[in-house]
Amino acid sequence: MACRRLGYDRPMDDPATIRPMRPEDADPAAEVMIGGGWGDRRKFLAFAARHAACRPFVAEVDGRIVGTGVATVNGSVGWVGMIFVDEALRGRGLGTTLTTTVMDALEAAGCRSMALLASPLGRPVYDRLGFSAEMDYRMLVAPAGGRPEEAIGVAGAIDRAADEDGASRLRAYAPADLQAILELDRAATGEDRSHLLREVVGPDETVVAVRVSGELVGFDARVPWGTHPTVAPALPDGIRLLDARRRRSAAGSDVRTAIPEVNRAGLAVLENLGWRGERGLTRMVRGAAIDWHPDAIWGQVNYAIG
Repeated sequence: MACRRLGYDRPMDDPATIRPMRPEDADPAAEVMIGGGWGDRRKFLAFAARHAACRPFVAEVDGRIVGTGVATVNGSVGWVGMIFVDEALRGRGLGTTLTTTVMDALEAAGCRSMALLASPLGRPVYDRLGFSAEMDYRMLVAPAGGRPEEAIGVAGAIDRAADEDGASRLRAYAPADLQAILELDRAATGEDRSHLLREVVGPDETVVAVRVSGELVGFDARVPWGTHPTVAPALPDGIRLLDARRRRSAAGSDVRTAIPEVNRAGLAVLENLGWRGERGLTRMVRGAAIDWHPDAIWGQVNYAIG
């Protein structure tokens, strides 16, 4: 993709250039985001810069990275994410231009639908670009449980005992589980995230919920930057997976996730179990409707991929 030179209504010493992100851009881009209060996104940016399904971009002014945006192609659904602009340059249209650059990349990849998770600050930009609010996500946090050594790996921390009703149990991922995970994820999200899941699931990162019959009915996978895509169509399995995540995390730390607010029953149970609400984000969509099941979503890859 050719670089784009951009001017603004308000004067700047040098107009911004938007270009594809390179692997060596991950560190300076992450530092700019840390300075803007976004936390350390270094691992995800490094992943996006090398991952075939991601089209990351940076904006530069005078050779310095001042903004980012990432397009992720999940089959026919594309995600707009990591739209960030250095605080000193906000209000000059750069966020809009980064967003349209990401959208153009998704359209070129054949995506018929686009999705994103919007903060209150970003939502006016997405409104103007034709995105419609679909539903809110509730951000939840809870204190971790279990001994610190249990955070080392899944094997020593997951619940291997069957429920009293014998409905399902948790165990570590095995390679034979992969196809069932991909099918479950596609049914829940309406997207093809196999490009990501094939790379990140493994016995040390992933817990699965299985019926006595052996049917896989849920999974929780830890990705390299620390978040957890978690899918389970049935409420008991979703609650069980999140509870196991708490128990295998180091004592004294916090565990976070985000649940679509339409899953009111799940939110009520989690609140009774000690999860508390934090800020929320709004899922916005553009293009063809996505056939997904939000009540099966208990955790995200991140807010750039869903």
